[in-house]
Amino acid sequence: MARTKQDENFSNNVIWYNFILCILVIFIHARNDSIFTLPVLISGIPVWNEIESFLAADVAGAAVGGFYIGSGYLFFRNYSWKRVFSKYKSRMRSLVIPYILWTLLYFFIHAAISRIPVLASVFQEPLIEISWRTMLDAVIHYRYCAFLWFLQFLILYAALSPAIYLLISNRYSGGAAILLVFFTACTNIIKNEQAAAVTNWMTLYMLGGYIGIHLKGIV
Repeated sequence: MARTKQDENFSNNVIWYNFILCILVIFIHARNDSIFTLPVLISGIPVWNEIESFLAADVAGAAVGGFYIGSGYLFFRNYSWKRVFSKYKSRMRSLVIPYILWTLLYFFIHAAISRIPVLASVFQEPLIEISWRTMLDAVIHYRYCAFLWFLQFLILYAALSPAIYLLISNRYSGGAAILLVFFTACTNIIKNEQAAAVTNWMTLYMLGGYIGIHLKGIV
């Protein structure tokens, strides 16, 4: 099926959107103002630290939220009850399988390092048992690649997509549902730290999905 000019423009816009967010993520992890705090203060121009702190913490910090909004938008912009299983199939290829492969790759890298005395000493890596139990633990808890929490949350949201769609498919009740999740995330009702984080980011994911369903013409 040939792509229309509109489809091509939309795809290009998504690429640019993700590219900008990736640059912001790099800003977050490249922050080094703490290294130069004392010399900058001595020189009497702490404004440079303040600028870097603003860019890396306040501006770039929006990147993670931006990814969740974008992911929710792309997932639900053409969602329907008839497409539930096709959505599951596509996310199995684009999310679940890559997540499992990356978590296992990092597991085996760490396991190999733990068996090489010199490297184990440098990286302070205790001996890692290779078994189904330890591999399952590595996948479920992203044990050796903590940054993949983002992917695990997206997998969970995709699994819950029928319930999320039911909540946000109506313009008015959907807005109320998002506000409810938002206020739940802002309180201490949920005591489990992981569950609280899932609820927190779900607010933005649902917001992106809501925009994809009700406001995609504007976008």
